[in-house]
Amino acid sequence: MAWFKRNKKKLDDTSLKYGVGLVSYTEPNGMIAEQFKTIRTNIQFSSVDKQLQSILFTSSAPSEGKSTISNNMAVTWADQGTKVVLVDADLRRPTVHRSFDVSNRMGLTNYLSGNADLSAVVRETMVKDLSVITSGP
Repeated sequence: MAWFKRNKKKLDDTSLKYGVGLVSYTEPNGMIAEQFKTIRTNIQFSSVDKQLQSILFTSSAPSEGKSTISNNMAVTWADQGTKVVLVDADLRRPTVHRSFDVSNRMGLTNYLSGNADLSAVVRETMVKDLSVITSGP
């Protein structure tokens, strides 16, 4: 007898094939992009006494929006002139390379295993002031 029922929801693989929607880039004046700007502003005001160096977006389950949020927030921060490096640490379901159309041959796994220098894994994107480190192979 099962004490709980497992949710066997099939994961959406669209972002794995095409990347996530970068509405902050494609529609910078749209309603959703404005909400990302509001979140950015609120985060900045919450740390007004010190300069924010890094931020982490995470959750306990797949397909909850980590990549969508982190990618769009990175674009939003870069759009205001802040130098941003977005790191794709999702080694099971990476999407950053597809979202920003960069190679995933060299990335975080190469750097962490000592097979690449940091400069070799940082990739520029089509967004000014935004670079990415993909997950790697």
